[in-house]
Amino acid sequence: MDVAALIESEQGRARFPVPAYLIEHAGSVLVFDAGLHPSLEDHRSERFRELAPDIECYLPAGANLHERLKLCDVDSAVVGMLALSHLHFDHGGGSCLVANADLLIQRSEWQAALADINGEIYMPGDIDPGRQLRLLDGECDVFGDGRVVLFPTTGHTAGHQSLRVRIDNGGELVLCGDACYFERSLR
Repeated sequence: MDVAALIESEQGRARFPVPAYLIEHAGSVLVFDAGLHPSLEDHRSERFRELAPDIECYLPAGANLHERLKLCDVDSAVVGMLALSHLHFDHGGGSCLVANADLLIQRSEWQAALADINGEIYMPGDIDPGRQLRLLDGECDVFGDGRVVLFPTTGHTAGHQSLRVRIDNGGELVLCGDACYFERSLR
């Protein structure tokens, strides 16, 4: 991807990973961000051709969310919750692979995606409109014990959110989606 599109006065190209995170806690399974739609494994697919003029996408065979969960010995059918940092194609595309999961998303993000009827920012059809939704208005303590907390980090999109995870040794991790691409942009 062209870095100039992300950071003013920068030049060059960069590769960006498309992560998904598995969190098992309190007998529940949560996935944060779902990665790319599995159809992007096929460069002849309509979805791939739709993205190709603007974005070079590469999803190797066996690297979609379902396959990655299988490598962790987790059946995608047992994922109870899916929290997406935002609804761009590279974060929500794989949501179809955890169809039983409730979607936890900021209300402002959901409304922005619904308003994007021309598909200029969000990829139409990536999120099943019949999926159980938990529309959030700000911070959400996912399990009610302070260990896994979603919180707004708007800027990249209207309702971008990040996830703070307190781990057993007392440390904390923040999974920030596209809230910050580079250390130099954070500075």
